[in-house]
Amino acid sequence: MRKRKKKKWAGPLFLIVLMGLLVGGSILWMAGQNKDGEKKEAASADETDYHTMTVDGKTYRYNTSRVNFLFVGVDGAAESMEGQADVIFLVSCDRASETMDIFSFSRDSMVPIKVFDAAGNALGWERQHLGLAYSYGDDPQQGCLLTADAVSRCMNGIPIIYYTAANLSSITEFQNLVGELTVTVPGTDLADLGEEYEQGKELTLDASNVEVFLRSRDTETAYSNSSRMERQRVYVEAYVAKLKQQLEENFQQTVEKILALSQKIATNVSLDEISPFSEMFLTYSFSEENYHVVPGTNQEGMFHDEYIVDEEALQTLLLDTFYIEEIK
Repeated sequence: MRKRKKKKWAGPLFLIVLMGLLVGGSILWMAGQNKDGEKKEAASADETDYHTMTVDGKTYRYNTSRVNFLFVGVDGAAESMEGQADVIFLVSCDRASETMDIFSFSRDSMVPIKVFDAAGNALGWERQHLGLAYSYGDDPQQGCLLTADAVSRCMNGIPIIYYTAANLSSITEFQNLVGELTVTVPGTDLADLGEEYEQGKELTLDASNVEVFLRSRDTETAYSNSSRMERQRVYVEAYVAKLKQQLEENFQQTVEKILALSQKIATNVSLDEISPFSEMFLTYSFSEENYHVVPGTNQEGMFHDEYIVDEEALQTLLLDTFYIEEIK
């Protein structure tokens, strides 16, 4: 087995950035505006018609009440927005049922992405790690668009209109936004850090230990990203609940804190869209059943771990979430 160094990687902070974006009321860095002020949008993958799916003789149509957001956590040094996509989430809000679903993608997912040569010339689609898609962009906007293309293609070409990206170097700042959180440790991979990190223990997270909980993994252990993704899941669920509580109890003060962090955001969400999206976040239901890890299995690659998406299981998940059976 190849030798790996122990290393830390970024956690799900872009979801926290999402929450700040939706309720902040201001965007200090608008990567999604071109010179004419027209929003550049991520679109459905160019080779797939997402409008209908036919499975076992039944036809399903896409649920057009859904609006999809891509969130990218960039594994870059310091405040840099350069690097790979370390964490990739798709958040889908159903305006009809007023529910929110979150889809977590392994950065190691082996899927088609658009690749380019050193001069920036397009070489077409190539099966690579999903996390690399962002790194081919010349700037955060292009990186998000390329990642959105790859995620859309993986999910039958469903449209991804909005994106947000953030560098994940300031975890403690975002933790301070909500103060303490209590989570149940989901796995055994942090047990060597102390009794409080043993599986099943109730752990209180604050600025002093949140980075350890979210980012630590032993890369000498194969597929360590999977256990880290499970920690991210329990953290996101606790953070969503706590931030909603903060907004309900003291909206203005919470918004002011969010605005202080908004300079870390790269997005194509416009100012006019802040209000309706804020309403979505505050009122739409979200529970453990609405959090989905894209199904698949890990395997050893030549140089890096690889995550092989289970296409059949993913199709079932897509049908259950994004499609409605046509009744003839």
